[in-house]
Amino acid sequence: MAAARPVVACNSGGPCESIGADEECGFLCEPTPAAFSATMEKLLNPQLAESMGRAARLKVASKFSREAFGHQLVDLVQTMTDTEACIDMEPIPDGLSGKGKMI
Repeated sequence: MAAARPVVACNSGGPCESIGADEECGFLCEPTPAAFSATMEKLLNPQLAESMGRAARLKVASKFSREAFGHQLVDLVQTMTDTEACIDMEPIPDGLSGKGKMI
């Protein structure tokens, strides 16, 4: 996808999440030789392959780039540190809060 090429992958696990079922940037198919060959045959259409490749590159840039990851990480950290979202913690009893110990 990052190389602006359409993807042909099995329709299970990670590819389902990264490629999606919309067939915008690639195809998901059954994990059989017949299914793979039939799906790859669709990409013999140069216009289809080129448009899917462009869409794949844009998806990588928007969802999987360092910048996108950074935004997702910041959002996650902000959610985790939001005082309304934090769980109220009991104070650590005296004598149990030694250095280096986590409770």
